[in-house]
Amino acid sequence: MTSDSIPLMSLLGPQVAELGPGRAQEALAAVGAADEAFAHAAPAEDPPWMCFYDGAQHHGDTAHALFDVALHTRLVTESADRFAYSVEHHLPAYLRSRAISRIKLASLTMVQGDPLEAVTIGNLALDDAGPVRSLRAADDLRELHRMAGPHGKLTEVQELRARIRETVGAVA
Repeated sequence: MTSDSIPLMSLLGPQVAELGPGRAQEALAAVGAADEAFAHAAPAEDPPWMCFYDGAQHHGDTAHALFDVALHTRLVTESADRFAYSVEHHLPAYLRSRAISRIKLASLTMVQGDPLEAVTIGNLALDDAGPVRSLRAADDLRELHRMAGPHGKLTEVQELRARIRETVGAVA
């Protein structure tokens, strides 16, 4: 990844996909272009501040854009697979990034109708987020809490939502 690809990365995420279904193709194209740029990365040529941007970070960043596309258009995307890759490959030094990817994966799984699997993922995310004091993680946990609402009759979901309230109260 060279500094030339940085503006491309700015196209990813909510700024494109949250603008509605009409922008979904633009978001998908941006993810494809980011994948292409990352495939030709030359980490040795990157400025020192780019050292964090590895495969796990790339998968997590592009998963966020695909997450928004999936939520706003109901299109099937690779978001869950990319978040899962990110979770599995983030180095221990990037606990916050891993937690955020896991929270988003839990939210997506919840919305896609597998609340028990989402609870499992959400609890792992809370384990990761526990020591993290990140407002972004707290916001994502609040989003998971909202997305779990329709499944609130399940005891496991109630317990997850209670745990989120306890954690967010500590983080916010």
